[in-house]
Amino acid sequence: MAQDLDADLPEYVGADKSTRADPPKGKRNSTSPAVTASAPSVAVYTPPAPGSTHPREPKLAPAKRLDAAEEALRTAQTDLMSARGELTAAQAAESEAELAFASCFATISPDELLRQHAARAAQERAERVARGETPEAKPAPTHNRSPVDVAAASRPKTNRQAPSTPLRSNVIRR
Repeated sequence: MAQDLDADLPEYVGADKSTRADPPKGKRNSTSPAVTASAPSVAVYTPPAPGSTHPREPKLAPAKRLDAAEEALRTAQTDLMSARGELTAAQAAESEAELAFASCFATISPDELLRQHAARAAQERAERVARGETPEAKPAPTHNRSPVDVAAASRPKTNRQAPSTPLRSNVIRR
């Protein structure tokens, strides 16, 4: 497609704007009517005459490519907008389905959960008292404490209100 778009306008050479003929395959034909001995064999830019503006000749191939690119951009933007609309609709449907799914389960309020926990703790205390044990539960035994854990547990606790650095200067201590 790009090949037929680029071949739509003739190429001009020099100030007289004569059309350059396509060179024949093989040897160069120097007797072409558009190419004379005084004209160069390649396209040469000739600036406009002083006081005149640069000639602006519209090119069809770039205009067609621009139109095709703009149409592709409009199509992509339309697809993007429709995809965003479909995404929001799908998200709304998903949230409705999740709410419907969650409503199938029995819910426990925080107060009910707290009451169940307190009742279970009271029942366990009553069972321990019935067995002749102390009402409080024994702490879980810890086994194989590492030397690092022992050292960390035995180090002195720091007072949070005490400053971390002494307030007296080192010069006074000397």
